[in-house]
Amino acid sequence: LLRDMPVRWSSTSFMLNRALELRTIVNMFIFELKEDEPDKKRKASLAKMLIGDDEWVRVERVRELFQLADEAQQMFSAERYPTLYNAMPAMLSLLAAWERRRASPKYVDFTAALDAAILKLRKHIDKIRTAAPRVSAYWVSMVLHPEYKLSRRFHKFWAELAPDLEQRMENLFRKRYEELHKQASTPSSTVQLQTGGRRLLDEFSDDEDSLPGVVPSASAEPYKTEYRAWLDAKHELTKDMPLVRMWGVHHVLTTQYPTWASLARDYLPVMGSSVSSERAFSGGGLVITDHRGSLKGDVVEALQSIKCALRNDLLVRAPMPSSVLEAELMVEDTDDEDGSEIGKEAEGEEWFIEIVSDEDELEEVEEETVSNV
Repeated sequence: LLRDMPVRWSSTSFMLNRALELRTIVNMFIFELKEDEPDKKRKASLAKMLIGDDEWVRVERVRELFQLADEAQQMFSAERYPTLYNAMPAMLSLLAAWERRRASPKYVDFTAALDAAILKLRKHIDKIRTAAPRVSAYWVSMVLHPEYKLSRRFHKFWAELAPDLEQRMENLFRKRYEELHKQASTPSSTVQLQTGGRRLLDEFSDDEDSLPGVVPSASAEPYKTEYRAWLDAKHELTKDMPLVRMWGVHHVLTTQYPTWASLARDYLPVMGSSVSSERAFSGGGLVITDHRGSLKGDVVEALQSIKCALRNDLLVRAPMPSSVLEAELMVEDTDDEDGSEIGKEAEGEEWFIEIVSDEDELEEVEEETVSNV
């Protein structure tokens, strides 16, 4: 059985899950304690501890309510990759799920608890909505996600704030675009020569719009080409590909949408929760104990970095050949033409390879091999 821990997320949900898995054993354990208890008063107390079927039903319903919260938490509390783009969708989805169950007669026993939970969740959602114009990471990270962008889902999550956030997104993109294209905005003589040559080649074109005097209208806002290209395109994000990795390793995205990729590098690394930092502090507490109170800061930092690298398979080590592998390599390299015994001693053990041509000798060879081993 697991116990509830006030400082551990979802510990109540874990406790109820384990209790439901072991419900038969739990009741059997309490029943046997009651039957073996000679004292009548303590026996009556143990009888009250038996969990009835109606109580197990309520445990299952509580477990379902907590499971919803745990799923929402997992959406934006990852340790190895940022998930801030899921913060608002997870909270609003959890709010909708709890409100739906609040109106159901099935959960009438938990009305007060659901009211308190909904009130608390609304408080956090209102904080995010209020800070959205100032804290752009919440909605920029969603626009960078292939499933959200500025679609109807984005407008559904941000409601009346969506039009303002959409305009802010365009202004932010235009500013970044202008910063990245400052150096390219200065014309050169080479560009002018290429333009003149192009004008001459257009004389041979069959396109009437390319005739001298017919100049195609240039976009007054060149940033909109790339801006709309990402928003209008359809991309898919696989389950095994975190969003930040998609923008980091996908060559097509970084070359076709350089301004969007620049925004992705700035906004996507923002963590959606403090899980990673809290685990780092917890790991540091396991290193700095009463017996290691004199460790300096650089040593603790090095130990934490090595632990993180080992846990995430960031240290690549070539495996050393084992004694068995060495013996096999020796056998392969040895060409014994007369079929005699080949022996090699490896780490204190003798390895024998017998090549037997006579079936009558097989039993003797097996007995000898066993005795040698």
